Amino acid sequence: MNTEITTEVLWRRFKNVSVCGEEIFWAQVGSQYSLFEAYEHLAHREFMSAGDDGALRAFARRWGPLRNAEAGQDSLAWYRRARERLLATANLMVLLEQGKSLRLALERLAICSEEHDPLTQHLKLRRDGIRRPTDVSAWCLGASSTDVDKLCVSFLSDFPFVCVPRFVVERRRGRYQIRASLFINNLHEALWWMVWQDRFLQHPFSFCQNCGQFIHRTGHRTWKYCGEGRCAKRKADRDYWRRRHGKNLRYRKDGQ
Repeated sequence: MNTEITTEVLWRRFKNVSVCGEEIFWAQVGSQYSLFEAYEHLAHREFMSAGDDGALRAFARRWGPLRNAEAGQDSLAWYRRARERLLATANLMVLLEQGKSLRLALERLAICSEEHDPLTQHLKLRRDGIRRPTDVSAWCLGASSTDVDKLCVSFLSDFPFVCVPRFVVERRRGRYQIRASLFINNLHEALWWMVWQDRFLQHPFSFCQNCGQFIHRTGHRTWKYCGEGRCAKRKADRDYWRRRHGKNLRYRKDGQ
């Protein structure tokens, strides 16, 4: 069911968020974010399309830290890995539905995963000899496409999203009121829920077929290319060159 109608999920925002070099600092609790307000503003797609450190810093200043603590700091490197995990998981879903090879997507997800991440925990249970993310690349080299597909399907099917339903009991005007809610502790968990909600509402994720970048565009249309026509032109030039010179010959980007 679409939980937006029946729930209101809030988490704290922070007034003082600053970025210094490779560290993001925050302090002083401000008001609260509404999960659905953030979803309407496509916070998850903004995070996924933050292609460089400048965009990640801007995201942190706008939405606050991914974790929920009174005050603290996180490294920009951790934000990069969190973004890459979200991107790689979404890309895995897109490729699975398109019937394309999942080998490189699985390796990409493993590279940005850590020992405690869902992928690593899943692989430990499903595959002997895989104890850490770095083992995935070696396994992918020898595994068949069928085994890779089966592992990706089981991973997505068992993905342990942290957002769970709960009841919130409040007393207002001398009476108890019960409302349905979701147990979401912080922005990091909320971003994963937003990805789930997009799949529920059938809002497609698009990745450029030329450069592989995530395409941050609204609506139900699936976009093939990013940028202002550059990637579409490169793909057209490459296809034209191969039609003239043969599919097995390597295309040079400079056209020479």
